[in-house]
Order: sequence, then structure tokens, then C-alpha cells
Amino acid sequence: MRPAAIRRRRGMPTIQRLALAALPITLVVAVATLVLRPAAITEIVVHAAAPTSTPPPDPPLIDRVEVLAPIVVGSLALSPIVLRDAAGPEPDLLVLDEALSIDAVEILESHEVGNLIFANRSNRDVLLLAGEVILGGHQDRIIANSTVLSAHVTEKVPVYCVEQGRWGGSSDRFETAHAIAHQRLRAKASFHDQDDVWAEVATSNATQQIASKTGTYRDAAARQLDAATERERRLIARTLAELPVQQRGRLVGIAASINGKPTSVDVFASPALFGKIQMKLLRAYLTDARGIAADPATQPPDAAAVRAFSDGLRKSAVARTYANNAAASETRIGDRVGSTRLGSRAYGSLVEAVNSD
Repeated sequence: MRPAAIRRRRGMPTIQRLALAALPITLVVAVATLVLRPAAITEIVVHAAAPTSTPPPDPPLIDRVEVLAPIVVGSLALSPIVLRDAAGPEPDLLVLDEALSIDAVEILESHEVGNLIFANRSNRDVLLLAGEVILGGHQDRIIANSTVLSAHVTEKVPVYCVEQGRWGGSSDRFETAHAIAHQRLRAKASFHDQDDVWAEVATSNATQQIASKTGTYRDAAARQLDAATERERRLIARTLAELPVQQRGRLVGIAASINGKPTSVDVFASPALFGKIQMKLLRAYLTDARGIAADPATQPPDAAAVRAFSDGLRKSAVARTYANNAAASETRIGDRVGSTRLGSRAYGSLVEAVNSD
């Protein structure tokens, strides 16, 4: 992929197998001080009533948007997604990197492969996105489900291990990798199981010629921050910044394709919310296309093709649900594609994602 290959084309639109037998447990923690610190946990109480798993009945976010002409970088095409109408009130949410940077959230090892303890000390809810990479503890992980962590709440959050060869370490704490898993890994986490996640991590490392004694994904995640990826990300961001003012102010997502085949769609409830995660997503999209030569015989999908990709699972049965007291999501799975919609009890629909498998 060469930065000089960035160009715009006319036309185009937009917009993750796990079936949980039970809803996840939300935890309430009693602490010794007014400031919530995980070290001060004295008791964990399980809520007696499990929350409903049905997201708010808002219209799907994809029904509120239009897809613009794609930005093409080698084999990768990124179609901006914008709201048709003016944006409504902004959800008062922190995102993970933002919360960690101000010590509003602490992530601790639970000593269970599939869960970590997230402690939110702030007065604001925190949005966690499926695929966000976190490093440390007894093994590196990615977040399994998009969800919302309520203000002043500590709870177990489902995760997947992305470091198969390590269990142990000198610290129980985690930090952000400033990265979200590439699309194929996000799909494995959303629609399959831990073995499939490990297999995709191994495939990714082999493709990128990364040698790791513990099989960790952290080096692959770090490459999302390398100079070559950053140059391309900045060029894409610059192109997005050159959209007409009205469209730029309504930008809420991206539809990605590689050599004409749709791979993912990510749509957020508001421009500001998308703006907080845009940099992570662009880096992940670029990682997906790394090493794939552009096929001159293909064209980026037009708006109708992106819409068909996004809407294809709308009538499919819900295959998986996840909920806590702040939010709920539902996942539909089809033939080598899946979709997830996250709804917040406070803000309605927040995130919709479609990924090819």
C-alpha cells in the first residue's frame, strides 16, 4: 500500500460464534473510601435480577445514514458514513483509552481467562468496544463484547486471550495497546470461540513474520502504530477532513472493503463518539489490507452493495446476547458474516458493526 495511491472514486454506502447460555454477571463493589480503588474491594455482591438482553427499540443506526464515495489506498477502500440529518444530543461517554489516560478506569486480572475486572472510578459511563487490545496481567486480552461500564461500578467484563503461551506475571494490572484488533480477529471473537481467536492470532503473526515465544498479539497491535501505517492513516484522515463541512460534521462511521469485497462496517451514534475511536479503526483497517496487493480488475463496492452487506442479516435470528445494567447487545450470524448492535439504556443505539468472517 503506497500513500500516493490514495484517491477518491464516485458512488458508494456502509455499514461479529458464541451463544451465551446465560447473561453476564454485573458486580456491585463495596469499598472502604469514597474513591473506588480495586485494592479496597471488601465485598462482591451479585445482582439478584438479571438485566434484560434486548437493546432499546431505536431504529437501526444504518437506517439514519448515507454512504459517500470511497477513499482508496491500494487494495483498501474506505467509504465514509454520514448522518442524513443533523446529529442529536451527544452521549456523555468516555472511551477506553480516554478513561485510562485520566485514571478513570482500572483493569485488573480476575485470574479467569475469560474475564477481567474493570473498575470505573469516574462520574461518567465508559464505552468498551469489542476487539480493543489490553496488555498485562497474566496474559494479553481483547474485549469480547461491546458494552458500557457504568459510572462508579466495578464488574467482570468478558475478554478473549490473545497470548496463548503465557499465564503469569508480576502485575495484575492492564494497560491499553492503543489498538483494536484487525477485522478478521474481531470476527473470530464475535462469532466463534477462544480456539478460533488463538488460531487467528497465530495466522496474523505468521503473515507479518512476527516471532513470539508466548504467541501474543501485542507485537501485531504495535505495528498498527508504526510509521508506515501512521503515514497512511494521516492521509486518510486528511481526506476525511476535506469533506464538505456539513458532511464532515455528520461523520459517524466507515465501511471497509478489500479489492472490491466488503469486509466491515462500523457506525456510531454521533460524530463526537466516532471521532474518539476513528484513529483506532483506521489503523485496524489498514492492518487488514497489509500485504494484499491491489487488484486492478476490481472496483470498490457501490452504495447499494455496502447497504446489502449491512442489511443482509436484519431478518436473521439473534444468535447471541450480552447485557449488563447499562447496556445490551445482540448478534446475528449468517453465511460468513455477522452483525452486532449495542444499545445503551441511557442513550439508545450506540454502535453497530458488521464483519465478514
